Amino acid sequence: VLNAASLITGIICLTCLVFLFFETAFGICLGCKFYCVADSKQAIQKISLAQMLVLFGFITFIFLAALSFNEYFNEKPYDMFGISSSSQT
Repeated sequence: VLNAASLITGIICLTCLVFLFFETAFGICLGCKFYCVADSKQAIQKISLAQMLVLFGFITFIFLAALSFNEYFNEKPYDMFGISSSSQT
């Protein structure tokens, strides 16, 4: 609201994005898991082994991608259009 960035707003934003991602990518409503109390689940609400394997594969893929591209993440960004060098003169 006030264009303020802090650790709290970052964590809240990350939590919302994780909830949205799990709902769209895997069909798992984390909000329902955390906020709703359901004694019995219907068949469509249950998590199958295939869904868990896809989730594990996705997390493994992200981890391996981060490891393989680690050397590129440490590179200093460059001025693509030469704006910084021309404004200093």
